[in-house]
Amino acid sequence: MTEEQPIIFDTHAHYDDESFDADLDQTLRECRDAGVRYIMNAGTSVPEIQKAQGIVARAAGDASVPDMYFSAGIHPHFAGEYSTDRVGELAPFFTDPRCCAVGEIGLDFHYEDGSPRNAQQDIFYAQLCMARQLGRPVMIHERDAFDETYAVLSRQEFSGVPVLIHCFSHMVAEAKKYLDLGFSLSFTGAVTYKNGGYTLEAACYVPIDRLMIETDCPYLAPVPKRGKRNCSAYLVHTAQTIAEGRGMPYTELCRRTAENGLRFYSIDARV
Repeated sequence: MTEEQPIIFDTHAHYDDESFDADLDQTLRECRDAGVRYIMNAGTSVPEIQKAQGIVARAAGDASVPDMYFSAGIHPHFAGEYSTDRVGELAPFFTDPRCCAVGEIGLDFHYEDGSPRNAQQDIFYAQLCMARQLGRPVMIHERDAFDETYAVLSRQEFSGVPVLIHCFSHMVAEAKKYLDLGFSLSFTGAVTYKNGGYTLEAACYVPIDRLMIETDCPYLAPVPKRGKRNCSAYLVHTAQTIAEGRGMPYTELCRRTAENGLRFYSIDARV
């Protein structure tokens, strides 16, 4: 990697997804070559977290791939499979120094046949309590459940928990409400879509010290890669779009968002 390349942190990815099984090593090398220096692999259920932990362990010390970390949490899609007393199954992962956050957790009311809402709310609350007890930050998944998610996160009992709203996809008004609580917001390739103008507007509104970028790969590939399997190498398109919208140099946008990610996840590294 040359000095002219940006320093990029993909703050939310899913390399444990089976779509990467056949070519994961090559994909990660291509990501490193594109300037991606750090990747946070987001947990969704215990089996997926175990797989992610193995991927992160294999990448450790390999200079040809990005420096990888992971989080541990039960995604709302799996809430119906985990009672609140099973949240304790996540605890052993946090003995691994590369397990940096509780997530992704939250509420998803988009699908009528999704996990029962009461189950989602119960396990969301239980995991927030665990994050508070462990002193760990949380990464939040929220889809079609802004009011309900905001109501939980704004409770005084969680006021000291660092929060990252992953894949933010609302307007400036909702961004302001989260920002007023001290949260950070992360943006995906959706800012490059023709119908993503309001999301890009929000990305340009967020203070630079609370802005992050992510792929959520293998999903949400940015233009001009839309329709393909997403990967961290494509994050350059998201970063370029936000940098242009904010009127700031691309490499500076990458550096500042990487610094924000390292600080949020308490990763001891220099950029």
